Amino acid sequence: MIYAPLKDLGRYTIIPHLDAMLQFFREHDFLSFSDGEQDVVGRECYLRVFTYMPYPALERRFETHRQYADVHIILKGVEKIQTVNPAALRALTDYDAQKDIQFFSADQDVTDIVLAENEFAFFAPGEAHKPMVHHRELKEPVRKFVFKVRMGQ
Repeated sequence: MIYAPLKDLGRYTIIPHLDAMLQFFREHDFLSFSDGEQDVVGRECYLRVFTYMPYPALERRFETHRQYADVHIILKGVEKIQTVNPAALRALTDYDAQKDIQFFSADQDVTDIVLAENEFAFFAPGEAHKPMVHHRELKEPVRKFVFKVRMGQ
């Protein structure tokens, strides 16, 4: 997992398709994007756009992916993303290969990350995270972008 200011994203060359993401980011007005998906490098790297009010932690589940890494970027608002020691995870669902996701619960060894405007968090395949968690009262919805980057086989 990586958590840093968005201006430092270019330093993390371990992230596949980083140059394509950065170019895409420079060339588009993300605040004008509708919620949904947008290909960046086909399905090797694509963008998911979200607008939402964060949820109470008890209404969200931990998730992991096997094929894709996530790069979460907050452009407007603030949320918590929770992470957890993998030993504390309890499977709630089987792995869904078509959606590349498995859901878990955990109630110990949980760490909160406050992700605010112009910050990002990177989660490699297998790194559990619980996104979209309420941090504080907001007058407007969170505007969030998640680049999905293929890293698995």
